[in-house]
Amino acid sequence: MKKTVFLLLFLFVFSFVNAQKKPLVNPAYKRMMYDMKVNFYTVCDSAEAYFKDRDKGKGSGYKPYLRWKFENESKYAPSGNRIVDHFMPYKEYLRIKKESKPTKEQRLFTTGGWKPLGPDNITNITGHYAAGLGRVEFVEVNKSDGNQIYIGSRSGGLWRTSDGGSTWSHNTDFLPASGVNAIAANPTNFNAVLINVRNAGNGTSFGVYKSTDGGATFSATNFTPANVGYGGLGSNFQVYTIQYHPNIPNLVFVGTSQGLYRSTDNLVTWTRQIIGGDVYDVDFHPTNNNIIYIYDGFNATNKNKVLKSTDMGVTYNGFVDLPGNANAKIKISISPTCPDCVYASSDNGIWKSTDAGLTYTTIQNPPPAGVALWQAMPNDLDTTKFVSGYVDLFRSEDSGATFSKCTWWSLGDANNGAGSNQQNYNTSPRYVHADTNYLDCVNGVFILVLMASYLNRPTMD
Repeated sequence: MKKTVFLLLFLFVFSFVNAQKKPLVNPAYKRMMYDMKVNFYTVCDSAEAYFKDRDKGKGSGYKPYLRWKFENESKYAPSGNRIVDHFMPYKEYLRIKKESKPTKEQRLFTTGGWKPLGPDNITNITGHYAAGLGRVEFVEVNKSDGNQIYIGSRSGGLWRTSDGGSTWSHNTDFLPASGVNAIAANPTNFNAVLINVRNAGNGTSFGVYKSTDGGATFSATNFTPANVGYGGLGSNFQVYTIQYHPNIPNLVFVGTSQGLYRSTDNLVTWTRQIIGGDVYDVDFHPTNNNIIYIYDGFNATNKNKVLKSTDMGVTYNGFVDLPGNANAKIKISISPTCPDCVYASSDNGIWKSTDAGLTYTTIQNPPPAGVALWQAMPNDLDTTKFVSGYVDLFRSEDSGATFSKCTWWSLGDANNGAGSNQQNYNTSPRYVHADTNYLDCVNGVFILVLMASYLNRPTMD
């Protein structure tokens, strides 16, 4: 009797599991999320219908959908209409500027009893075991003068230094949004710079703005929501990267959540070469101007590939999947010391091509125990040296074959010293804040951006 009951129970569970539908690579509700013409509640209905007969566990996409719903419902209720004025907050700011001086100053908080309460000092350890203030998203270093640097802050705009970080200037407070996450300086004129202006909270782009005077003043390029057809308040359109071709004047690439845009006239006009993808990374062959590498993390057939163009970015092909990558986001690195070498890294491994992206060999997969390979990349002048990491950093001096830990986020860790958190912060050469947001290497110097308003230049010593 017991065997019969157990068998029936097993058959019931087996039938239930097999009755669940298999997940789709690109379900309709995901496409609807990015189409602002689709009503918010129509997207929700589509998502709920999709998950009705599918697993809702880890990796299913159900939790990201619920986060999207929670974040957006208050914006569009009760109608669900997602077509809004992209520049509503900016227009309100302009309206306030026209008011009488006393009223305007009071509204803009320059007077009227408002005063800053902080925190305003990044070097003080108070109630936490690590310092931090805000977030840095991106860094652009002048390859001809390492003292000239732009950084983009998630909510604080663009900052520039001309003395290696001793002093900084900042002139983007009154652009339509406060965040800057993508920066591209003209390869022949560091004072000519393009930035993506975005919402600090959800990353929505308000367009690409340009400066010709080193960031002192800015004006909009033609790449704005009104002309692109995406972006602005109420949109999910994001710009991930802006890149000038290093040798072809005015050839600009913009990687976005709607694909890759290519301009031959410095964003006066453009064409969309990759449609509907999340193009996170764009890189260039050091000696062959026709070869360009990109990563598209949205289209299912591209998620495990580095795409390659041989016609200066007009068309792209993906030749091989990176074995074991399992759809993890890929970072591309190249080196002028090995022109045909391409390095690809992700949470799940490191791969190397020696034939300009046609084939790849595996350096690491899966990652060594306890080692984070997020943002892993080689030194651009000595590819035997690698840096990787997320919460803590790891280093390799044997071309990525082995890694050792080199930083400790917790100031109380013995590797940072035996003093107090504040004392260890002031003296430890092994402390950096957690969460590596961006890692680059320029002329043999690693540039590390952390999610706490830190810009670091670690050494391999």
